[in-house]
Amino acid sequence: LFNYEEVKAHSYILYYCGTMPTTTIYVSNPNPDLIYKWWTNNGNIVGTNTGVSINVNAPGTYYVSQQFDTLCPEHSRDSVTIMFDAICVVLDVNLVKFSSEQARNKNVILNWQATNNQLADSYELEYSTDGSTYQKLISYSSNADSGTVSYNFEHYVAGIKSPVINYRIKITGKTGQVKYSNIILQRLGNKPVNIPELYPNPASVSGKTFVAISSDTNDEATVTIKDIYGRTISIKKYNIKTGENTLLLSDINKLNPAMYIIQVKTSQVDYSQKVVIKN
Repeated sequence: LFNYEEVKAHSYILYYCGTMPTTTIYVSNPNPDLIYKWWTNNGNIVGTNTGVSINVNAPGTYYVSQQFDTLCPEHSRDSVTIMFDAICVVLDVNLVKFSSEQARNKNVILNWQATNNQLADSYELEYSTDGSTYQKLISYSSNADSGTVSYNFEHYVAGIKSPVINYRIKITGKTGQVKYSNIILQRLGNKPVNIPELYPNPASVSGKTFVAISSDTNDEATVTIKDIYGRTISIKKYNIKTGENTLLLSDINKLNPAMYIIQVKTSQVDYSQKVVIKN
């Protein structure tokens, strides 16, 4: 009668040393018609244990089950294990500057400066057009210089259809430790930076959908989802900071495939954009 996909759990952090930050574990293929419950025998869940995601702050194995109803037996389950190494050494290479800009030839120029460069083995530049899946762009072997060292790369983007690209750098130490930089966002095209940009579009009920929004000040953004007749489906508020912000539209995963209107309103802008939601 029901032909639902089995639940799949995911976490970006599976191994850590030092102090573990609060980490989100989530269902990578959520279905708005199903119920998700989480539990652990040897970890620690922070806050609620129901829904498509949980926050955790301790190593351990975390389980999730999916059900059609609270009275029904579970349909499927999956797990994520986060491991801890008590004697590992934290990779002390940091990016003090990581920036991007679109040149006149439309390519994206990326620049970064790394401290303690002598501890790094390589820098792998990655990019994403959907905010979730990252691809390797290029890998640089660390040069022989010590201290703070500058790197750069020109990304040819003529074939990319997304209006926004996210970049991050994977840093690998000489003894194998790995850490990631913060994520930076680069808009493509000539649209003014104060106009919010929704991506990907078309979106998917099982994927992630974002709004990129730039602000001249700390502000509050109200995101309203409407159907094509203008009826309000959901309203959510976000705190945004000065500069570029990326907002995750989690309510997209609760919608049926159709066309919708996304309205983004701040003290500086009131902008609406149509989005197509697909399975």
